[in-house]
Amino acid sequence: MLPYTLSLFLLTWFPYNSFDYHTKFWVMHFFFSLNGCFVNCFNQVSNVQNVISPNTNERTKIMSIGSFLYSLIPSIYNIIFPIVATKVGGMTNINTYKYVIPITILILAPLSLFLVFGVKDRVVQEEEHKPEVNMRKGFKEVLRNKYLWITNTSNLIASFAVGSVNIVNMLIIYSLRKDWVIGIMMTILGTAWTPGMLLAPILIKKFGKKRIMLFGKYCQFFCSFISVAGVYLDSFFLIILSTYISTVITSVLDITTKSMTADIWDYQQYISGERLDGCMGIFNYIFSPFITLVSMLIPYLYGRVGFTSDWNILYDPILRNKIFMITLIVGAVFGLLAIIPYHFYNFTEERHEEMMEEMRQRISAKKEDAQTRGTEEDASTVKETDSVTTATV
Repeated sequence: MLPYTLSLFLLTWFPYNSFDYHTKFWVMHFFFSLNGCFVNCFNQVSNVQNVISPNTNERTKIMSIGSFLYSLIPSIYNIIFPIVATKVGGMTNINTYKYVIPITILILAPLSLFLVFGVKDRVVQEEEHKPEVNMRKGFKEVLRNKYLWITNTSNLIASFAVGSVNIVNMLIIYSLRKDWVIGIMMTILGTAWTPGMLLAPILIKKFGKKRIMLFGKYCQFFCSFISVAGVYLDSFFLIILSTYISTVITSVLDITTKSMTADIWDYQQYISGERLDGCMGIFNYIFSPFITLVSMLIPYLYGRVGFTSDWNILYDPILRNKIFMITLIVGAVFGLLAIIPYHFYNFTEERHEEMMEEMRQRISAKKEDAQTRGTEEDASTVKETDSVTTATV
């Protein structure tokens, strides 16, 4: 937490203006990279949820309720932040990023430390088990997991849309020109998360994760058409409506994705015989260069219509609409392609339950075998002792 906070201060307080352009570029890139090394400390809640219960339905409920609870503070923050930002110059003023955000991080970041207290793993594993898998073997085992290939391939395809602007925020800042409205709008859109998060366990239990994932992804694709119509007709209402519906779906898919990930971690233990949670990052190492490459598509297309580093050109409605159309079309196309891998996902809830039961039986068999061998060794020791005693007599 501390290195992350320090890197955030460096990003906003470093005297960039005293250097030439090229020096500014690599120094800022270095600070962003440094910040990225530590920001994952706040994402460990997902890893904890993956091992908090061996029952997929119970785990999904925990994820659902947990997501609802830890989204409350961000929801409140989304209301207050734009108002405070307006007091120091607005969302486009550097003072917002030099004062408001760092101070907020200093106040709220310590709350994440509650994650380390009172949390216990509840996985199907021997109590005294000590893993003996080196990193190389662990990575090799993880690469055998077909479901990790499916989910990560989908994420890779979706990453073509990385770098897209937030259309709602851009409309408020550069069209309505009222930064404080962002807080109100974030509150309205924030209400879309609640029904999805709370209903996700019920929907997943009734229809299964795969069906929910496919249905939700296709619905989001069709929501893109409503947004396109909103941009074309210059209708702020249609864009908000599309964003609201898409957010409701996203909240359900967020819980579904987390629940899928936890199941896949269990599957990894099933095929390898060990919990290899620390080796799951191998896919990040493999795909990161490709993601870095494909995420240049959006900036390239923005640059083709004249949008580079001067955000003030977004005040031009014609150019702004071009950027919005690029954002929506690229997002829709690659969002549709990203659905394809999930059609090959066949890890059902029933199969997960059978798999967990089989792992319990493996552990029971190991215990019985160990007890049997222990009894035989004790009996052998007794015989040897008797022989020695007889010989001595």
